[in-house]
Amino acid sequence: MRDLYERKAVEAGFSNITAEVNIVFHIENDIKRSFNKIKGWAFMEERKSEESKVYLRFFFGRKALGVQVMPLIVKEREDVAEAFGNADYLNCGFDSYMPGEIIDHQKDIEKVELLIDNKGSWGIGVVFENIKG
Repeated sequence: MRDLYERKAVEAGFSNITAEVNIVFHIENDIKRSFNKIKGWAFMEERKSEESKVYLRFFFGRKALGVQVMPLIVKEREDVAEAFGNADYLNCGFDSYMPGEIIDHQKDIEKVELLIDNKGSWGIGVVFENIKG
């Protein structure tokens, strides 16, 4: 688990990220119904997924909560690499549990984005917006 100070430093660095590269992604579970876990896959087109870091960025309606970022643990997805006919997309899967502080405030979430960093190039996709508990 990340140290609190390290996590805050990471979150601060994510506030002004803009998309530079197209991404392709799919969330396999309905996180609006079962918010404790997220499973799916994501990759940048024409980039090796093994060189990517994947995150969720949460925007909260209450100012005190602000923006929080959660890194996702990447896993192999042979099915996705085969479906897209590109072995570079093999390490594009993720299957992570939500941290308690996100679950505790899920009704305050206005938007969730999926972020991919591949050697300093960023891609962003909107997972969902305007969740009302």
